Amino acid sequence: MAAYIAIPKLGQVTTEVTLVEWKAREGDWVEKGSIVLEVETEKIKSDIEAEASGFLHILVEEGATALVGRVVGLLAETKEELAALQKEPPKEIFTTPHEAEEKPAQAAEAKPMARAEAGEHIRISPRSI
Repeated sequence: MAAYIAIPKLGQVTTEVTLVEWKAREGDWVEKGSIVLEVETEKIKSDIEAEASGFLHILVEEGATALVGRVVGLLAETKEELAALQKEPPKEIFTTPHEAEEKPAQAAEAKPMARAEAGEHIRISPRSI
């Protein structure tokens, strides 16, 4: 079974990256631990290492954006497995549960400010009066 090359979480707020450059070509043999892909976020560039050795099958091309957790390439154990992967149409695979883009949080309704009646105190701190 082919090993995944997936986009890791690169920061707390990173949700997607741009694929800058594949360091190997389609069908090349890649060794475990070697750098196979360079990606870029809004702030940094980062290298992605191969988790296993195998023949590279690219699912997402350079210049495209990919969400965190998306599998962008596969590493086939044999030439036959690579050929089978190349015949199948690419499909989106995620290594982590992927939710649709989060909707912006709705602003809480503002409550009208309390007005003090003559002689009344309004608490403005947690300290009791």
